[in-house]
Amino acid sequence: MIDGKTDIMYTGIASGNKTGSATPMAFTFNHQLSWLSFQIQAAAGTGSEIAAIWGNVTSISILNLATTLTLNLPATPAFSGTGTINTFSASDSAPAALAIPANGSPAFFSQAMVQPQAYNSGISGNYQIQVVTTNGGTMTTPITITSNGTTVAGQKHLITLTFTESAITSTSTITAWTNGAAGSGSL
Repeated sequence: MIDGKTDIMYTGIASGNKTGSATPMAFTFNHQLSWLSFQIQAAAGTGSEIAAIWGNVTSISILNLATTLTLNLPATPAFSGTGTINTFSASDSAPAALAIPANGSPAFFSQAMVQPQAYNSGISGNYQIQVVTTNGGTMTTPITITSNGTTVAGQKHLITLTFTESAITSTSTITAWTNGAAGSGSL
């Protein structure tokens, strides 16, 4: 199940035996999800009036995404199901309401790991999100990660949501996840 909190990784089959080789078997795990990290800000040159218009941001949800991943080794994984994935704070809990920082100073709000998504001309973006604020209510808006392309599993996408007097706009940057330290074990 894809819950937005948990990464999903898999590795190919490795075979060998317990004798006859001094070289340990090697496993390479591959991320299957993209990581979206959201920060919020008021438009540059604006002050507390933006925060007064919108109030506090209380939640961000990513709409119409696959919620399950089926893996039949050694086949390629397949995403299925459709649902809404809520974003989470760094502590894996729902984010606390956050006032929109003034004057283009972004602040981290939440994050989620989700299926890689192709650009969808029907929504004019890769993902459609729903943002809830205390004064502005609920607003649905597309976010574009890669124009006419697919987001990539294993990449972290920083999405900056900029609140203006009448709309929410977004920009994004991509940072690849880095490989972790190698591990070993004995059986």
